[in-house]
Amino acid sequence: MKSVEKTNLVLQAIIDCVSDWVWEVDAEGLYTYCCPKVEKHLGYRPDEMIGKGFYDFMNDEAAQLTRIAFKELAKQKLNIINLETGCIAKDGRKILFSITGVPIFDEAGDLMGYRGVGTDLTEHKQMAEKLRISEERYRLIADNAGDIIWTMDIDGRFTYMSPSVIKMGGYTPEEAMQLSWEEILSPDSFSQALEMMVKNIADIQAGLTIPAYHIELEQRRKDGSMIWTDVNMTFVFGSNGDFKEIVAVTHDISVQKQREAEIKRQSSLISALLDSAPYIIFFKDIDGVYLGCNPLFAEFVGKSRDEIVGCTDYDLFDKQVADLFRGYDKRVLESGRTRHNEEWVTYPDGRKILLDTAKTPYMEQDGALVGILGISRDITAHKKAEQEIQNMNQMLQVRVEEETNRRIRQERLLANNVRRAAMGEMIAAISHQWRQPLSTLAMIVQRAHAVGTMQGLTQEYLDEFNASAMQQILHMSETIEDFRSFYRIDKQQVMFSPVRCILKALRLIEQQFASRGIEIDKQFRNFDSLQSLGFPNEFMQVILNLLSNGSDAILNRKKTEGQPEVGRIVIDISVRESDSMIIDVKDNGCGIPAEFGARIFDPYFTTKDESDGTGIGLYMSRMIVEDRLDGRLFLIESPDGAIFRIELPLRNKP
Repeated sequence: MKSVEKTNLVLQAIIDCVSDWVWEVDAEGLYTYCCPKVEKHLGYRPDEMIGKGFYDFMNDEAAQLTRIAFKELAKQKLNIINLETGCIAKDGRKILFSITGVPIFDEAGDLMGYRGVGTDLTEHKQMAEKLRISEERYRLIADNAGDIIWTMDIDGRFTYMSPSVIKMGGYTPEEAMQLSWEEILSPDSFSQALEMMVKNIADIQAGLTIPAYHIELEQRRKDGSMIWTDVNMTFVFGSNGDFKEIVAVTHDISVQKQREAEIKRQSSLISALLDSAPYIIFFKDIDGVYLGCNPLFAEFVGKSRDEIVGCTDYDLFDKQVADLFRGYDKRVLESGRTRHNEEWVTYPDGRKILLDTAKTPYMEQDGALVGILGISRDITAHKKAEQEIQNMNQMLQVRVEEETNRRIRQERLLANNVRRAAMGEMIAAISHQWRQPLSTLAMIVQRAHAVGTMQGLTQEYLDEFNASAMQQILHMSETIEDFRSFYRIDKQQVMFSPVRCILKALRLIEQQFASRGIEIDKQFRNFDSLQSLGFPNEFMQVILNLLSNGSDAILNRKKTEGQPEVGRIVIDISVRESDSMIIDVKDNGCGIPAEFGARIFDPYFTTKDESDGTGIGLYMSRMIVEDRLDGRLFLIESPDGAIFRIELPLRNKP
């Protein structure tokens, strides 16, 4: 009887721990016992189940199959293992059960019936993915989604171990039952469990009721690795109040422990970062109550962190400052966005600094507003440096303006020097231009004097004399006007024809160049109508300077090498599809050495003798083309003489 009573007590304890339907039937398959949980699954009270069989709660087809299967199992006295069958609940719902049972024998060994459990697979099927239940289910005692169910007697020996121990611990149930607590648990957990057991035994001896409780223990698996488990224990007492055994469920919480450790590690890391961050950091709830801060904020307030938590701005600062801070908070909470503000604050020791504070709302995962996170950084030095940079920029701007004005004055001086140098050239050109007209005019006057002396002046002769003289005077006058036009300073940009300017410049120097034995070859046509925007007289100055340099180079080569026999300057003009005019001025002079090519446009640099050149002509020419005409002037390498190219943007398409 004691054995039966003990078995019943164990069974009752197990029934209390599991959520499945525990049943008992006789040899005919009629219920002799159903635990109260049957009402949860089928809707029938236990007393409504007694005397009925499996098949009474099934449809006809399932009932017939179940009756046949049960009779065959009972005939062979076999265990019922994971027999899946459908039942109809009281409210008409179809419930799928997994039935597991063991035969019950009398003292003579005859079959009395079966005792087992019915697991509601309807709910289990829905939770299969999350719980990852083993495909092979042992339902003598439910393994509670892989948890280990075990029992222990009053001497501390395991009396039962569910098959789940294989998966969780790597032991077979038989191997696990041979182990002691000291062999299974880590030293610290063993000490903790031993202390708990000693206390419980003392309480039991004192007649105290021991409630079910749980404890977290670190256990050793068969392979030596350690896992953390949560052990739920129930102390079973006999009807006479004597302690019988422990029924427990062990659940693997290793993943949870790892997550807790990771959360703790991350929390420690965050705390370390907050404590070491060079910023003032604080947290408030939506009511402005401080939830936390870092040491720099505590230093700023002049209180410890424990003193700050739970306070509002009005508890820590005077009303004016607190009103200011609270106003910033409300704007952040209302807008839901991060806001920056700069504010001068005073430390308890009297220091004043300028803070740039960023306040941002922070929320829970469901989007609920929790409070405000504030980060402030000291920008006093930054502001000071910014002001110094601003002052420096102003000083630099003044210096740039002064240097610009100085450069403008210098360039004007250079331009005047260039014009003076060009004026000397032009005076020489005028002398060449006027030499022939003056000689012709002198001959006309001498002829008139001779005619008048010998035979007198007739009206016809006077008319001829007047026409010839006036023609020469007009030619000389036009020459003067051309030179006056060249020296006239352009005050504003105008549309002009580059080709016409080139032709006009050629008229000024052609006779002079011809007297030097230099030919000018014009390789262009039909470009008179193309126009550019700029200053025509300055463009003419560039052309005359390039022609003058070419003439000097030719004369220098003749002087040093005795060639060329005929000096030639070619002006080649073409137009690109990009609406720009290309003007190449080529000569067959002495050329420019390669080592001087990179410096040829530098001010005061010249390849001529000091008495023959100032070194500012090409410098001024490039400045005029690039700054005043929005074009380009550069040297092209050539094996014979020099080639200077001008690129001018055109304002009308060819």
